[in-house]
Amino acid sequence: MRIGRNHTIVIQNPQATTASDSNHSNEQSKQALENTTMSWYLSFMTHQPQSTPANWYPDSQNPTLMRWWDGTQWTQQTQPKPMTGFPPPITPPVPRSNGLAIAALVLGIIAAALAFIPILNFGSIILGLLAGILGIVAVANKHNKAMAITGLALGVLAILITIVILSALNQASNESGIDNLLEQSTSAEKTAPASPTPSIGASSQAPTVDTSPVSAFGNGDYLVGDSFPAGTYRAEVEPGYIEICSVTHKTASGDLVDWRSAGDGSVIFTVADIPGSIISFSGCQNIGIAADMIRSDPSTVTNGFWLVGDEIGAGMYQCTVDTTSVIAYGSVSQHGLDGSLIDWETGNAGNVLFNVQDTPGSVVEFSGCSEVVKI
Repeated sequence: MRIGRNHTIVIQNPQATTASDSNHSNEQSKQALENTTMSWYLSFMTHQPQSTPANWYPDSQNPTLMRWWDGTQWTQQTQPKPMTGFPPPITPPVPRSNGLAIAALVLGIIAAALAFIPILNFGSIILGLLAGILGIVAVANKHNKAMAITGLALGVLAILITIVILSALNQASNESGIDNLLEQSTSAEKTAPASPTPSIGASSQAPTVDTSPVSAFGNGDYLVGDSFPAGTYRAEVEPGYIEICSVTHKTASGDLVDWRSAGDGSVIFTVADIPGSIISFSGCQNIGIAADMIRSDPSTVTNGFWLVGDEIGAGMYQCTVDTTSVIAYGSVSQHGLDGSLIDWETGNAGNVLFNVQDTPGSVVEFSGCSEVVKI
């Protein structure tokens, strides 16, 4: 609208004015809100409570980061936020040890092998028991079941085989002893001279006495008395796969009177005068009266039995333990004529010192020695 020449009145559209004012008001409200948010963030960033300990905290500007709070203010140090929601890493189970199962199997194999060897099969019983015990423990602890059961079975088998073999050997020994006794009795009856009918005027003659040496005897059982007189005897170790000379003296009822054995040299033993008792030899040769079998060179003492006085003198002796043997065990002992123990010393390494007492007729035994010297 124009009024006059130089005056103009401008009338605006009311609706247009209202819309413009509204837009301007919205922009002001948005700006105020942003200023308020920024002021709050700056206040939070600069006025963190003093009681908050220094640590990594989530960054409000970047949710994927952690920002370091040093206890008084925020720093510029950031790090990636640790990821959550994943299962913990799987740790593989620690494998169980099979030591007991292996030990049971090894002992079972050794026990089964020794079960077929005389003398040594006594050890198979002990090894078999150990294999069985270890096998049971291994199965209970869930070790290698196959090895544990195999060791257990071998241990039981070794014990059974040993029992069967020992029973068979015992029975064979008893049968051999009985046959030997019957043979002696039959031989005596056949060789006994018939009593001649004396003629008139003829003088009677004394009966002939059998003076055959005892050395004619070998391994087996013999009756003590006329067939095997009492006395001190020597029996040498017979060469063989297992060199052990064993001498046993029992009464007729089976009670043990004496027992001697050696793995080297010879055995010296005294047979007590017990008529009807039985003397048994096993693994021996050259059985004879000890006084008739004195060693020609007693200066060289080795393992075995030695007569004090005739073969070995009194004094201090040194036995060097043989550590190369399966079982390192040196033993030196001295016994009287009646079998009573005078002294005994042992050792499993180094030297064994033994003082031989001056008891004539006594016997000194060295065993498990690689060298014996008098010092």
